[in-house]
Amino acid sequence: MGCSDSKVDNGKKRNSEIEESLKKDKISQGNEYKFLLLGAGDSGKSTILKQIKILFQSGFTEEEKKDYIKIVHSNILESMQALIEKKQILQLSFQNESNEQVSSSILSLTGDQILSQEIGSMLKSLWNDKTIQEIYTKRNEIQMCDSAKYFFEDIDRIFDPDYVPTEDDVIHSRTRSTGIIEQKFVLQGLNFNIVDVGGQRNERKKWIHCFHEISGVIFFISLSEFDQKLFEDSQENRLSESIFLFEEICNSRWFKKSSIFLFLNKIDLFNEKIEQNGLSEHFPDYTGGKDPKAARKFLRKKILDANNNPNREIHTFYTCATDTENISKVFNKVKDLILKQTMNNDI
Repeated sequence: MGCSDSKVDNGKKRNSEIEESLKKDKISQGNEYKFLLLGAGDSGKSTILKQIKILFQSGFTEEEKKDYIKIVHSNILESMQALIEKKQILQLSFQNESNEQVSSSILSLTGDQILSQEIGSMLKSLWNDKTIQEIYTKRNEIQMCDSAKYFFEDIDRIFDPDYVPTEDDVIHSRTRSTGIIEQKFVLQGLNFNIVDVGGQRNERKKWIHCFHEISGVIFFISLSEFDQKLFEDSQENRLSESIFLFEEICNSRWFKKSSIFLFLNKIDLFNEKIEQNGLSEHFPDYTGGKDPKAARKFLRKKILDANNNPNREIHTFYTCATDTENISKVFNKVKDLILKQTMNNDI
């Protein structure tokens, strides 16, 4: 009973925080374009907020980068632990027998600390083991960080005692967003405010009406999740779940007048997967083989078909949230579309 009451109280507190934030913004926003950032977990929302900080604000200070050391180390450790656990499920043996003991040591660690250079060497030994490399090819069956390979291949630098994360390291690191996060910036004279309310899907119906006056929604869908299952439900396809969520938002009465910008994200990982395995195993009605362009087109149509309003234009972009240049180009296109819409509304 106490647990249930706590969840209700937390939900009420969160709704109050959101409404209070909106009231303050309404007073100060003036000529501001406010966008709500939405999408399933791990779709790339927190990465885009980091890119905004780099592209349109002052970037990350040296101290802020140092704060990411523990996060990067945690990403690497948890990824390796997931690979080891999968190895145990498959009942495989390491190519290097000494890695059996090493893996036991790695499984005993927690990810809330800066790890030593010695631990880095142990992680490197495991990563270079043929068995772990073989398991990594099945990473769609494992809940692990998309950037694992990026970090593992630079493990000596990352576990150097004087290591300070680069902006690329920060961008590739995985952190879960909690609470309300706002990023305000100016792009060629336009004032933007991007609001991320975190992954509170169960509470959405309680606060979604608060955002009916926003300029638009930026909705993230990770295309690369077409062959992955939900952490909460091993029978549910992650991309199908994202499409369902998009349908819910797209057809909500609260966003009838809001522009929708659809970011089909992780296109780099998607292309890589399609070239290896194709799409038909997970979407039987797909007939385009291992052609990434055909697969993108197929999924884009499937996603846009979730929109029940034929007169509504949804602006679609293929994105790679870890690619700063790509995101810069996308936001410039978004800016151009907003200017065009504003001029049309003034006529």
